Amino acid sequence: MDSSGFIKIDNKELFSIFTDAGSKKLVIFCHGFRGDSTGPNRYFVRLTRKLKEKGISSLRFDQYANGNSEGDFENASFNNWVDTTLFLVNKYLNLGYEVSLLGQSMGGSCAIVTGSKLGNKLSSIVAWTPGVIIDKPNTQGKYMYESGQRVKWKFWEEAYNAKISECFTKLKVNTYTIFATNDEYVPLKDQEIIIKSAKSYQKIDILKGEVHSKWAYETSEKVINNTANFLSSNFK
Repeated sequence: MDSSGFIKIDNKELFSIFTDAGSKKLVIFCHGFRGDSTGPNRYFVRLTRKLKEKGISSLRFDQYANGNSEGDFENASFNNWVDTTLFLVNKYLNLGYEVSLLGQSMGGSCAIVTGSKLGNKLSSIVAWTPGVIIDKPNTQGKYMYESGQRVKWKFWEEAYNAKISECFTKLKVNTYTIFATNDEYVPLKDQEIIIKSAKSYQKIDILKGEVHSKWAYETSEKVINNTANFLSSNFK
């Protein structure tokens, strides 16, 4: 059963959807830049249903200034994304849940940075096409504009300063990362830094010929099924 509503974190009203599979196994979803709780092409919804079939609950939410949550997108903050995700993880850990994180794009980056702060408290981490942000943002003016929206350059400066690739090397739990060879947002040179630093417990899959998120249906089905199996296998 799904329950939706608003939760207050740091005096901000954030929209969330909890899918209760009747277990204390939980995946918290982290959407990408300009994204929301359904994920790109509703991938998060499809994965949530797969997880429920396996007895795994899900929490999907809109970060501040995204989706149905309060706030103007121009004030989005990567640091706030991490703080919010960390708050939710600790909340459910304290309620007795086993918790895994799944993120897409900059949500994948958020999952990596958050995971680096949690040691072995998480069950696992999944990052689909995470941004690595190796190069310092070339800021011009106050705002960055994309697809009819704007955000203060602070978002990208915070992401750069988070040192995402270094955070990846600090992860202590099983990790599943997916990259795409034709990704229009994450350069191959950035991907290589993560790929080369991966330890034996950090699985990497490469989607050959695919772009950042608009995958072929067959590819998306494979990714969703593989991810559901990975997450399931890492709960007790």
